[in-house]
Amino acid sequence: MVEGRLRGALIMGVSWATASVASFCFLLDKQVTLVFCAFLTLSLIVVAIGISVYLGTTKLLAGFNTMSECEMSKYNVANITSFMGVFLVAVSYIFLIQGVLGSAGRALLLVVVGMLVIAVIYVNFNSRFKSEA
Repeated sequence: MVEGRLRGALIMGVSWATASVASFCFLLDKQVTLVFCAFLTLSLIVVAIGISVYLGTTKLLAGFNTMSECEMSKYNVANITSFMGVFLVAVSYIFLIQGVLGSAGRALLLVVVGMLVIAVIYVNFNSRFKSEA
C-alpha cells in the first residue's frame, strides 16, 4: 500500500456510495431498470478496482504484473497508481450516470473511450511516471 492514501480511498468510496444511493433514489420515482442495475454493477466493479489500484495494487494494471523488478524500477509506481486509480473512479462515475440516463446517455460511452485514449497517451508520454533513479 502506498503511504498516506487510505484517507483518499475512503473518501472516494464514500462519495461513490453516496452517488449510487442518490441515483437509485432518483430512479425510484420512475422505474429502476435492468440497464441501471447492470451499469451500477459495472460501476461498482470499476470503482473497486480503481480504489485498489489507488492504494498501490499494481497486479491489476496491464503489464505491471509481468515486469521484472529491474524493469519496474524505471517507473514511478506511486504516481502511476495514483493517476490510474483516480481515473478508474472517474470512469465508474460515468458508468453510473450512463445507468441513470439509460439509452439517452449513449454518448457517454464515447466519452469513456476518449478518456481511455487520452489516459494511455498521457501515461506513455508524461515524464512524471518515469522513475527519478
